[in-house]
Amino acid sequence: MVVAEKTYALLPGNPNQKLRVRKKQKAVLYIRMVGLTLGLFGLGLLYTYQHTRVISLGYQINAIKQNIATLQRDNKKLELTIAGLQAPKRVESIARQRLGMKEPDGVLLAEVPAEPVPPESSSEKSQNRLALKKVLGLVADRLIGKAEASPR
Repeated sequence: MVVAEKTYALLPGNPNQKLRVRKKQKAVLYIRMVGLTLGLFGLGLLYTYQHTRVISLGYQINAIKQNIATLQRDNKKLELTIAGLQAPKRVESIARQRLGMKEPDGVLLAEVPAEPVPPESSSEKSQNRLALKKVLGLVADRLIGKAEASPR
């Protein structure tokens, strides 16, 4: 048994089929054009938004820079004011005039005797010397190590 192939062909005289195909093609073309137009419009909006955002941030940066410059000027003025208030001549004049202070006429120094240190036994002295030698040795090793490792 032989199976025949079915073929469908448009009849040249059928205007309804041609009209349907053309309508589909026009609809697809219309949808593509609308999609392309909307896509380009969206890209334009995105570009405009980004551009205005950059400009806005630029204005904010300039305002902050001006604020920083103002604060730095104020800080310099305050530092000068502090330096003027801490001047030794000003402090001395306030101490003399407002507080009634004056320089002393004569200074007497008295020596306070130190408390006598109990004598150490010879074993304690040798232990103290040994401990001192160890500490000095460690300090010397550290300093020598740093001196050798320092760049020239």
